[in-house]
Amino acid sequence: MERKSRVIDQKFAAFCYAIALCVSTLLSSIVALGVKDKGNLYIYLSFLLPQIGYIGVFAYAYFIRYGKRGSDFLAKSDVKPLHYVWALLIGLGVFFFALLPNFYLQKLMTLLGSSATVVVPTFNGPWDYVLCTLLICVLPCVGEEVIFRKAFCDGMSEVADYKTILLCGALFSLSHLNLAQTAHQFFIGCLLGYVYVKTKNVTLTMIIHFINNLFALYTEKVTSVEFWQSPVVLGVSNVIGAALLIGGLLPLILSKTNKLDNNKKGKISVITYILIGVLALAWAISVGLSFAR
Repeated sequence: MERKSRVIDQKFAAFCYAIALCVSTLLSSIVALGVKDKGNLYIYLSFLLPQIGYIGVFAYAYFIRYGKRGSDFLAKSDVKPLHYVWALLIGLGVFFFALLPNFYLQKLMTLLGSSATVVVPTFNGPWDYVLCTLLICVLPCVGEEVIFRKAFCDGMSEVADYKTILLCGALFSLSHLNLAQTAHQFFIGCLLGYVYVKTKNVTLTMIIHFINNLFALYTEKVTSVEFWQSPVVLGVSNVIGAALLIGGLLPLILSKTNKLDNNKKGKISVITYILIGVLALAWAISVGLSFAR
């Protein structure tokens, strides 16, 4: 007898994220206690384990607990090849557009006494490039997108779309527990949320996410750190990024695919408010610790 699938709702979204967070925190704690050398191995595991939690919990919840099939994953999507061109432009645009504000935000954080930076492995050979690409560029684009976009946005399907997009950005931003990244992650979280709500296709947001991570990891290595500290270079990059963003977003906004519905009457559940509240508290503690170091 075929098991009846359950409706994806806010409980599903909260379940996916909360359990994934618990699993990844447990695994990360074991590694933190077991790996004394905080070198490349430790950094690789710190990137790998949260994504294992995200992907594993989503797969269990979506396919087993909620009885969905593989054909359901993109069933509502009406995406054409041109959408992937728009995703490419958006991915490039969001990276280059954010370079200027991120540079000065990092300067401000340094002046305030915070060391809120993202630690990446040291590149000692070809395998480091392979592992970094897989663990920093590819895997997060799968794990984070199925949790933050697929699970969360599908779970909020009865809520007005603008609320879903804003909450998606807040959840994504707070989850990084990094003050210096907060504004940028909120912006890109809302952007990715919009793309997903508009298209119902998580592969598009994965592409945007991948391009952003790839360029963030390798741009300074291909050129130099000093090159991207020039106000002129950052200003030009900001203008180019804005043009690319407009080029990718405008046709998506104007397309008739899944028009946003901001009149839906569904309410944000208590469990969603609790999830955001817990994340906000964790973010505040993390920020406080970054200033205390």
